[in-house]
Amino acid sequence: MFGFDLQRTRFNPNEDILTSTNVSGLVPDWTFTTGGFVDSSPTVANDMVYVGSEDTHVYAVDAATGAMKWKFQTLRGVTSSPAVVDGFVYVGSLDSHLYAFDAEMGWLLWKFKTGHYIVSSPRVKDGIIVFGSVDGYVYAVEARSGRQLWKFATGGQITSSPAIRGDTAIVTGVDGLAYGLSLKAGKNLWSFRVGGPIASSPLAVGDTVFFGCNDHSVYAIATG
Repeated sequence: MFGFDLQRTRFNPNEDILTSTNVSGLVPDWTFTTGGFVDSSPTVANDMVYVGSEDTHVYAVDAATGAMKWKFQTLRGVTSSPAVVDGFVYVGSLDSHLYAFDAEMGWLLWKFKTGHYIVSSPRVKDGIIVFGSVDGYVYAVEARSGRQLWKFATGGQITSSPAIRGDTAIVTGVDGLAYGLSLKAGKNLWSFRVGGPIASSPLAVGDTVFFGCNDHSVYAIATG
């Protein structure tokens, strides 16, 4: 998932190839060209690379060769970063839908409509997908069916991507608030107000949540 794990730490404990002595020798292996800007961060799983493009497509590319395996066209650009869990790909689109695909073949399994763009990258835990929408809501939907489980209204757009720690989904919003929501019910467990809009996605490490804000500050808040 975007940021590697549920907490968005970006730390891969299984990486043992790249080191400080060999990273400077990296060279391009292949390039895959889409028909538009690529603002989506790629996700690598099962020897495939999954990524969205503003050319309205979601792509699956062979990680070893760069050859396209499949693509799917949405109605608008895709800037959300895919989550790949248990053989399924979940990704949002600027056409206001969250999509679910078969990871190997690219078959559309279901789509879920919100009230505005989805640039937030979904988090998946225990069969629950959590993501935000520019319509100001945080949504939780069932991973297998796309059925809505709950939605939570914030005071502004959600352009960031949630983190999940334990049974709490952590979300930041343009309304200047960071929220801790119960994963299963969407109940507001806590909130923390800062001095400006938050576009930064939260990082959860232990009982501390980190994020940046448009008030020129970086925050660390204790939630334990």
